[in-house]
Amino acid sequence: MRGLWLQIPCSLALCAALPYVAQAGADAPVAVILGAGGEEQGHTLRAPRGLAMDARGNLYVVGFMSHNVLRVAPDGTVTQLIDRSGDGEGNELVKPRELSLAADGAVIVASETTGNVFRIGRDGAITRVLEAGQLERPTHVATGPDGSLYILGQSSQRVMRIAPDGKRSTVIDARGDRKGNRLDRPNGLAVDAAGNVFVAGARSANVFRITPEGRVSELFDGRAAADGPPLVFPNDLAIDAEGNVFVSGNNSGNVLRIAADGAVAELAPGGRLPGSTAAIGGTTAVAVAADGTVFFSRMGPYGVFRADPDGAVTRILGPEGGGTGQELRAARGLLVGRKGEVYVSGYGSDNVFRIAPETARAPRAAERELQPGEVAAPVSAPAEARAAAPPAEPLPSP
Repeated sequence: MRGLWLQIPCSLALCAALPYVAQAGADAPVAVILGAGGEEQGHTLRAPRGLAMDARGNLYVVGFMSHNVLRVAPDGTVTQLIDRSGDGEGNELVKPRELSLAADGAVIVASETTGNVFRIGRDGAITRVLEAGQLERPTHVATGPDGSLYILGQSSQRVMRIAPDGKRSTVIDARGDRKGNRLDRPNGLAVDAAGNVFVAGARSANVFRITPEGRVSELFDGRAAADGPPLVFPNDLAIDAEGNVFVSGNNSGNVLRIAADGAVAELAPGGRLPGSTAAIGGTTAVAVAADGTVFFSRMGPYGVFRADPDGAVTRILGPEGGGTGQELRAARGLLVGRKGEVYVSGYGSDNVFRIAPETARAPRAAERELQPGEVAAPVSAPAEARAAAPPAEPLPSP
């Protein structure tokens, strides 16, 4: 069922408070819940990236090029929480990439261009928790179980912690573990239930863990893994209830699982498509469900995939958009909802899709009858083919 479209011209201030009803289809296998820019509903969504969901089932979406954060309620009502004007006191929100939710329901979002980090309370009040100039290009934010806020400064080459009492400290910087394993261009941030912080270095091709006591250790180094799976330009991190760390490789096109005991497995190989000289699209986001099922997205004409326990990789949403009438281009954000549904943001198509739990867990195409127009395309090359293939051209940095 399509929601009501409010075709009301409005000022930026009015639109910030005006809700509309999204194109939600709770029973549809695939539905567009924020679609193609959203101007006709009174809001603008451009280049959506980060996604988050609270305990009430509200979905939060960051608009990277529309410089805003939208909240989609379970009934489909959408409200803009913050726009480019930021806190309204001259501190702007420009090109936000990711967001995080605090225990009290507040939304934390960083402005990559201006360096501001904002907190949006459940009452709608907007306050600045980090001033411009403290970190260069803050791109990722995460909250810890004790209420600490972690902010990744990509150009500053470090992660800052803001404790509940407001005290600020650096948990890791370009020196990495200070044992010769450096952190270069941090590009992924996650915190587990025990308060361990995980950071991926894009140019250093590695993953670090920082304990609550401040001990830094390198979990994996893609440049040193000559006999193991590659990791080139890691892009995103996710952690499951067992303490496994999942990392996506943008330029290696794969997903790795780093177990608590240090064992590394490649869940979704990269390489080249069989019979093609083109590299498999860069793996962007990775998310893990409560039962351990792993989902990931790939750039280019690929979409969203599920990595099954038996090693099979199944595409659950392709670039055609699953029959919604809208395309999925440049998938960036990925989230598993409370009921097992999967959300993905189309950075290049200005929309957000919801994949129903039954569709997300559907059998792979080879095991069921194909629908009209559906193609059971291969998604990764066999290991022997990847080994024989020449190195792929580097993909664009995220």
